Amino acid sequence: MSENASFKIEIFEEHQFVYFQLNGDINKEELERMNQALRDHPSYQYSYDGIFDFRNGKWAMKIEDFLEENRKIKQILKGFDVGKWAVLVASPKETAYSMLWSRNLQNAYQDGVFSTTEGAATFLNRNHAFILKVINEVSAPERN
Repeated sequence: MSENASFKIEIFEEHQFVYFQLNGDINKEELERMNQALRDHPSYQYSYDGIFDFRNGKWAMKIEDFLEENRKIKQILKGFDVGKWAVLVASPKETAYSMLWSRNLQNAYQDGVFSTTEGAATFLNRNHAFILKVINEVSAPERN
């Protein structure tokens, strides 16, 4: 059984920072939808740094589809000054896929794969307290 993927994008313009949180099974269509949503976000700038938080997500696609999407993203990013991205992961499969994604896009932008928020903060040259605040703010349940 496959859980539908969901995601949240929060952009902190004053910090030129993006937090992208993924949950559930990510198939090819979901990956395309999420990438388009980020590019269409009115506050998004390619030069912003960010975190792609995949700790509650799972890659649910064939490797061929994964690599095809990777190639598409590489084409889209050509010519842009792209910020640094840290990918947060929590399982071996997601770590392997994320490292493959990273390796294939190494000339498009700088990114790293991390299992801790401390590692991500250090890589992004951001204060760890800021990273934790961002994650907690976005992860907090909606209030009425």
